[in-house]
Parts: sequence; structure tokens; C-alpha cells
Amino acid sequence: MSAAYTPSDVGMIVAAVAAAVASILYSAKHVKKSRCCGMSCEQEVETDEEDEEEERKKDEITIITNV
Repeated sequence: MSAAYTPSDVGMIVAAVAAAVASILYSAKHVKKSRCCGMSCEQEVETDEEDEEEERKKDEITIITNV
């Protein structure tokens, strides 16, 4: 007997793998403190708002006119 997968079965498998990968990536990105097997780590999280503020400051132009 050979196992034949229907398109529905394949779709469910692909969705399950994608969900697992997304879950791992999300948790790795948002974990701030972790302790496992006698080791601990702490992440510093930078927000996009800080990056946007830096970019905005770089793009500012000051025009001085003498009237």
C-alpha cells in the first residue's frame, strides 16, 4: 500500500509547517529574557519608532533666509 496524499492533505501539511515556523520566529523575536539548561540570555529590543525618528532627523533640511 502506498500513501497517496490529496491536495487537501498537502495543503494542511504545508499550513502546519508554516504555522510552526511562524511561531518559532515570533517567539525568538519577542522573547526578552530566557533561561534554559543553566544558561540565561537577555535581549535589548529596539522599536521601529526609534529608527523612524533617526531617519526623519537625517532627512531634515533647514532653510535660513536673510530678509
